[in-house]
Amino acid sequence: MYTHGGLNNRGQLGLGYDPSVRDMVMSPERVSLTDSNGKTVELTDIVKVSVGTYHTVALSRSGIVYAWGWNDYGQIGNDSNSSQSYSSTPVIVKSLNKVVDISRGSGGQTVYAIRYDGSVWAWGSNDSGQIDVNSINTKIYREPTEVKLKVGNTDYSNDVVRIYTGLNHSAALLNDGNVITWGENNQKQLGREAESIEGTTIAAPGLVDKSNLTGSDYIVSLKSRCNS
Repeated sequence: MYTHGGLNNRGQLGLGYDPSVRDMVMSPERVSLTDSNGKTVELTDIVKVSVGTYHTVALSRSGIVYAWGWNDYGQIGNDSNSSQSYSSTPVIVKSLNKVVDISRGSGGQTVYAIRYDGSVWAWGSNDSGQIDVNSINTKIYREPTEVKLKVGNTDYSNDVVRIYTGLNHSAALLNDGNVITWGENNQKQLGREAESIEGTTIAAPGLVDKSNLTGSDYIVSLKSRCNS
C-alpha cells in the first residue's frame, strides 16, 4: 500500500514520520507497520481504504482493520488513552475480526466496520449519536462498540451491507435495499421528512422515505435494476 498527497500533520499518511519534522509528503511511499515480533513490515493485502478527518482506515483481505493518524476522538480504535493524540504508523483496531467492509464518506471522526454477520461496529466520536444511537453524549469510544440499529420494533442490526458517513450523520444500506439514517439532521441530510423530524438537530435511526430519494441534497441513493 502506498500513500501520498501532501498533508501529514497528524500522521495520516501512515509513513512513520514525526509530523513536527515532516508534515508534507509529495510523492508516493510504502506504508509499513511493526509486527508482533517488533519487525518493520510493509502493509500488504489491503482491499479497501477509507479516510476521515486526518485519519486513515484500511481493511485487509483477511478481515483485519488497520488505522492511523489523528486520535483525539479515538479514531484509531486500539483503546489507546487520550495522551496518544496520533499514530504515524498503522495499528490494528482492537477486538475486531472477520470484517467485510468499512465505512465510506466525507470524513468526520467516527469509523464503522461491518462484520461477516452483518453487524455494525463503530469507534470514535459520539457527539451526534453516531455510535450510541439513542444517547447523545460526548463520550469517546476508543475501541469498537456494536451499533444497534432498531427502528420501532424491528431490529436491523444484522442486516447492513454498506455504510456511508457524512460529517456527523450516517446512512446504512440494508440487504433488502432500504436505507437507515441517523445522527445530525440540521440540514435535512437524513432524508426522512415524512417523520416530521424537519429541524431536529439529532435523530435516532429511521428508514429513509423512498419517495424522497430524487432529492439532490446531502444523501444520494442509486436505484438500479438488472435483468438477467
